[in-house]
Amino acid sequence: MLPTSAQREGEWDDGPGPSGALARQRRWAILKAASQVISRRGVHHTRLVDIADEARVSVGMIQHYFRSRNNLVRETFQWKLEESLASYGTGLQDDSTAWQHVESLCRMLTREPFAAINSLWLEFFSLCNRDPEFAALGSELWERWSEQVRAVVEKGIDDGEFTTGSSPDDVAARFVSLADGLGIRVLIHHKGMSIERMHQLLLEGAARELGIALERAP
Repeated sequence: MLPTSAQREGEWDDGPGPSGALARQRRWAILKAASQVISRRGVHHTRLVDIADEARVSVGMIQHYFRSRNNLVRETFQWKLEESLASYGTGLQDDSTAWQHVESLCRMLTREPFAAINSLWLEFFSLCNRDPEFAALGSELWERWSEQVRAVVEKGIDDGEFTTGSSPDDVAARFVSLADGLGIRVLIHHKGMSIERMHQLLLEGAARELGIALERAP
């Protein structure tokens, strides 16, 4: 299982007080830099020195916190998923409806910088296809992402808001697959597919799956 955010933060913490906060800040800066460099250059063309330059730290500092390039790459994808899932909840309240949760998911999937985020995930898909270690990580990360969708579907069904003839697992699988496929089409500009069009298609697809009248989807 993937460690929780709190567990990972504890692993990164050099202890209580200012030194621990500084360690977390440095790790965050390195992970952010790694995600940016991988998105631009691709995993196989990314060197530790490139990440060090982007983060404005030394290669030695990266090795101190992450030990190896492979560990850094692995943790970068884990960190990016956590960041994305955290952004999904932005603006939601305790009394938000299940459909408002769906809308938040669709906004999260089409937020800027779209190209940088989705180029990073394309690199991840490629690694999963060629490296058994990353394939295992991919299964865990997809399960984390699918679980968010599944939880929203279950909430809507329990509240009587959604009506579907499929299981929450199947609805989540189709929604995630639709998001992945549309994201690739936007990246390669297939038939003029745009971020705005992707957002609308995600909403329409979710509405049909969940028995929501299409006019309710903005």
